This record gives sequence, C-alpha cells and structure tokens, in this order.
Amino acid sequence: MEQENNQGMVVSVRGSVVDAYFPKRLPDIDNELHAGVQGEVVVEITMQQSSRVVRGIALTAASGLARGDPVTDTGHPLRVPVGPELRGRSFALVGDPAANLPGPHTAQWRTSQSASG
Repeated sequence: MEQENNQGMVVSVRGSVVDAYFPKRLPDIDNELHAGVQGEVVVEITMQQSSRVVRGIALTAASGLARGDPVTDTGHPLRVPVGPELRGRSFALVGDPAANLPGPHTAQWRTSQSASG
C-alpha cells in the first residue's frame, strides 16, 4: 500500500537551515524532504520545532528556496545506492551520479540504518 504524500510548505530559510510547516502530520527526525517548486532541494530533518514545524539542513544548494515553497516528506531517511555496478563510481551526498554518467539502474537503495547491519 502506497503512503499518501505528506505535503507542507517552507516557513523559513536561513542559509542551509530550512523550517517547514506540515498541516497533516509531522515527519520523523532524519526523514528526507524535497523542497522547492520542482523538489530540487534535498533537506534532512534534524529536529521538530513544534507540533507542526520541523527544522532541517539543506544537503543541496538552497539558493532560490523561499517562504511558501512546497515541501514533500519522502517518508524515509536519506538513502544511497549500493551494489556491484557502483564499484569505481562517484556519487553526490544524496546519491546522484557524478561525472555526467547515468544513474544506477539495478542498485539497491539503502538508508544508513539498513547499511550498518
């Protein structure tokens, strides 16, 4: 069963610190958020400010992100690709391939919690 998208909006941006308001339900700490009109800014939640506001750190460039921009909770922590096809490859912090190479097609995506076990 697919989880309903948890939508919110940016209420504050100070450098790479982003506060977001969620009217339905508060995302968990460490969850990955996608913010901005195209969801181009990846944010990791670091704390819950109140019953409706979370604070996170932008892991990609937050320039252009503004108050009122949409935010989507992915429902999971940050994930990275793992698997044999990734040997010798470089990836950005959020799993995007470097060197203009195609992304991994058969790799598994794991969180830091699942990769440590």
